Amino acid sequence: MKKFILAFFTLCLSLVVVNTTEAATPIEENSSIFIENLKKEHPDWVINPVTQEEVSEIRKEMATTNSITGSAPPVTALYIDQVGWDLETTTPQIQYINNELTSAPVRGITGVGVVEIGYGHYFQWLGAEQITYNDPTYLIETSTIDFEGDTIVDGFYHVVYFDSDVKIPSGSSVEYRCQSTSMNYPWNTMNAFINIPHQ
Repeated sequence: MKKFILAFFTLCLSLVVVNTTEAATPIEENSSIFIENLKKEHPDWVINPVTQEEVSEIRKEMATTNSITGSAPPVTALYIDQVGWDLETTTPQIQYINNELTSAPVRGITGVGVVEIGYGHYFQWLGAEQITYNDPTYLIETSTIDFEGDTIVDGFYHVVYFDSDVKIPSGSSVEYRCQSTSMNYPWNTMNAFINIPHQ
């Protein structure tokens, strides 16, 4: 009887493991597409994914004057680099954004990639809704950008993911907007936006 119970338990456990593997979100497999494309655009940049805590620590450290690195440079560029959709599928779609005001129509899991050069207080919105790390309906990934490979962070690459089938009504569009205000002089603010229509 004990052997039967052990065999049954082992079978159940293996089924749980199989189901867990199948349930892994394909967005995780496709999330590197944005960084891979950015590296193709800028092969000399060193781009490293970091956690939210690491981003906060880097910004905090650079916000104060440091004899080695100096104070945090102001924000000099903020632009939307890519919009991707169908990211949960085996055929994700990516559009490079070159100052377009509207992206191609999206569907499914959608991502927006943003380049921020310099150090600022960074915020983003989808329509009237502010996007935060605490909101489970968004996934935010950030990478550091190092222009010269000297381990000094020159900027950040932000990618936010969301379910456009839920966030954008079919046949309509919503504006994605981001903003960064320099942490030091001249405390300038830069904005970028794009209208994202749903198929």
